[in-house]
Amino acid sequence: MVSYSGTGGPGSGHRPTGGASPYRDLLSGFAIAAPTGRFRTGRTGGQILWRFLIDRWKAAGWPVVSEDELAPPPWIDRNPAFAAVWYRRAYGCLERGLLVFDQSMAGRLRLLVSHLRTKPGVRILVVVQHLNEAFRFSHPVYEKLLRRNERTVLRAADRIIVHTAIERDLIVNRGVSPESISVIPIGVRPVGSRVDVRDLGSGESLRLLWVGGDFVRKGMGYLLEAMALCRPPRPRLTVVGKPENEQALSAARARVEALHLNDAVRFLGYVSGEDLDRHWASHDVFVQPSLHEGHGSALDEALLRGYPVAASDLPVFRERLEPGDVAFFPPGDATALASALEEMRDGAVRRRLAASAYRRAMSFPAWEDTLRGYDAVLERERALVRAR
Repeated sequence: MVSYSGTGGPGSGHRPTGGASPYRDLLSGFAIAAPTGRFRTGRTGGQILWRFLIDRWKAAGWPVVSEDELAPPPWIDRNPAFAAVWYRRAYGCLERGLLVFDQSMAGRLRLLVSHLRTKPGVRILVVVQHLNEAFRFSHPVYEKLLRRNERTVLRAADRIIVHTAIERDLIVNRGVSPESISVIPIGVRPVGSRVDVRDLGSGESLRLLWVGGDFVRKGMGYLLEAMALCRPPRPRLTVVGKPENEQALSAARARVEALHLNDAVRFLGYVSGEDLDRHWASHDVFVQPSLHEGHGSALDEALLRGYPVAASDLPVFRERLEPGDVAFFPPGDATALASALEEMRDGAVRRRLAASAYRRAMSFPAWEDTLRGYDAVLERERALVRAR
């Protein structure tokens, strides 16, 4: 247990007195510092991976220090500068060990990384779920800041972990040595039963399922446009997931209204695993219209269920799929997506895609293979620190 004064205990969200790190005792000696923040929620594929990794490493007795010991105070979420200062203070006392974190926290951890990279007893490991290729806000200053934070963190890392060869190549193009990059493919976890592909009646709507939290990067806007372009009866869409940014949800709702799709779109927000299983069983097509992806875990789940899928023709999907496995369409092309959805009204088309998708998914690596890959990287990095 961490011992400090002036707080209500671990996880209370109050500031420790005296400006000392709340993790100082835990970070003494060799430690694995793993700032996790929102990644413990398990609401996205990347967050689920982090939850499994942290739990696995702690169960194995590895000296992992994360926000499980002390939640960051709530006020740091109101200002990225506050967050950067808090993480620098909280983890900056690490003298010997590993700093392991997700690249999407680069803005919050840039000060910490700049500080720890000067310490010879610390190695920095960065996990990249996806790079900054599509931005939440379209503003040049915002985009420039995110790219600068990302570049600084990637170049400071001793080891970078990615999940696809596509992401590895993108990072190399940012001036990072390929020797510092490890590729660990994302494996698949067991899911529910295979779905039955039904035939539609002449007046029935195609039922679409969309799962995700980033409405902008995952192409919600042009999916709605594609639905509006479809001939009657238009598809009906169920949206599972909620963006962290409320403005993105408000913008999506406004777009639904502007396109006169109010009766065709349901926003469910986050749902339980059991509820999601029911939604998988009651829809006809899974849509993944992403503008950019690092992997796409929801797509894998659809394939494992033998689901007909319409997906953006992204290199990261082409790395593990063939055109016959899913209905590909150019990213951002609402007209092409509408055409694909029209074709998928045919039950024979969907059955053919579903069968091919399932066969392909059976060749994917297992989830346990991914976890063991991470274990192996950490073991090598721990050995390098101990050898110093």
